[in-house]
Amino acid sequence: MVDAVCSVASEEIRFDEWDLDVVLTASQKGLGTPPGLSILVASQRALEVRRFYRASMDPFTRSSRSLKVENLLLHHTMHPGKSGCLS
Repeated sequence: MVDAVCSVASEEIRFDEWDLDVVLTASQKGLGTPPGLSILVASQRALEVRRFYRASMDPFTRSSRSLKVENLLLHHTMHPGKSGCLS
């Protein structure tokens, strides 16, 4: 497991080459979007383990405004110079 809160979108992470199972980040650091979103990338191996040890999770729904803003900022991060909108 890699805590990549500051490094995602600012440093190279070679998920497959480094044989990583889980990379965890948050929206407010390297991605530069508003805080409040946790982002997790998991390998197939990690997903299989998760299914085996299935834990219950409380339901949680993000506000649509936060998701729209984060989507726009991620779009600008991934596609610099291209426009996007909050429609």
